Amino acid sequence: MEHCTWLHTHRDPPGEGGRVYLGDEGCPRFLAGETFAAAANRLLGKGRAVTLVTPILTPRWVAPFERLLRAVTVPVEIVCNDAGALTLTGQTKHTAVVGRLLSRQCTDPAVAGFRKSVPDRAVAAWDGPALLRHQPPPDSLWERWQTPPVFSPGTLAAYRAAVGGPLRVEVDLPPQGLPDTGPDCAVTVHVSETLVAVRACGDCETCPAEAVSMGKTRAGVEILRRRNTIFYRGQIPDIPVWCDRVVSCAELAG
Repeated sequence: MEHCTWLHTHRDPPGEGGRVYLGDEGCPRFLAGETFAAAANRLLGKGRAVTLVTPILTPRWVAPFERLLRAVTVPVEIVCNDAGALTLTGQTKHTAVVGRLLSRQCTDPAVAGFRKSVPDRAVAAWDGPALLRHQPPPDSLWERWQTPPVFSPGTLAAYRAAVGGPLRVEVDLPPQGLPDTGPDCAVTVHVSETLVAVRACGDCETCPAEAVSMGKTRAGVEILRRRNTIFYRGQIPDIPVWCDRVVSCAELAG
């Protein structure tokens, strides 16, 4: 299994060797300058494998995205989080990867608690006292919560056609885990941070470059924000045997 480090800055990665992830799923601003491509080219020059993570592309960011594809001198992986970027990348020397935003995964941290044993609770009903009992979800629903929609054969076929070659998809490892059987393609699993959502761009001057807390859920899960990306950290379930790559955040890996 390949272990990778995601840098959320352009500093050099810790350690020697290993694939490095650069970029951000929620912020397109880095596409506009030369720093991002320069950081990728510097790491490539040092012999590091590089994967570039790119955001959803609104019309104004398509041209900067195309310039980035030209500016990176050596073929690399480009993680695409919209179908247009996937198609554009598939027409270049680079390798397009289906990003987490295209996986449309269930990552609600509350889902894992639905299978926990909950004691009966007395409640007041309109016709008098009642007993509230927890009913665990059926296996079919639980399997649906574990399985990212991108794993469906039809979706994989469409993305494989857009990429024009071997397919890799990226997913999270949420608390409820992933299915026992993986898809018919390569899979990257993100293990240190689970993506919840991406906010619309606002004021760049106040956008946090480092992770900041947005509060906790009723179950005590802390929700964090870095730039426009909303995520949480937590206990990592078992990594599936069919996964061939894992990605962790550099600030957690040290």
